Amino acid sequence: MLAVVAVIAVTALLEGDDVTSLNLGGADLDTTARWVFLAGAVSVLLLVAGVALIVSGLRRARARRKEMKTLKTAATTTSTPPPPETEASRVPVSPQDPDEQTHFQSTPRE
Repeated sequence: MLAVVAVIAVTALLEGDDVTSLNLGGADLDTTARWVFLAGAVSVLLLVAGVALIVSGLRRARARRKEMKTLKTAATTTSTPPPPETEASRVPVSPQDPDEQTHFQSTPRE
């Protein structure tokens, strides 16, 4: 199959001296079939390069998601349990607490 493509490419490059007129929406461009073929070949190469970049980005993103998931599960399984509650941590702060009241008292503004 690649041999057929190579034969077509060589033929188009060697025998492509025919003048071709391209109508680009009001502007006519006169060129040879060789240049039309080369422009198409460059377009296909750019398309293949773009698809390859997209695929590699998707693979990298999938690998990163997998790594993050693995790290999260490893962190949750090896994490230390929370410290036990003490009496001080169970007492809610209320307005009746004298430290709380003095801490938030302010002088009125004039």
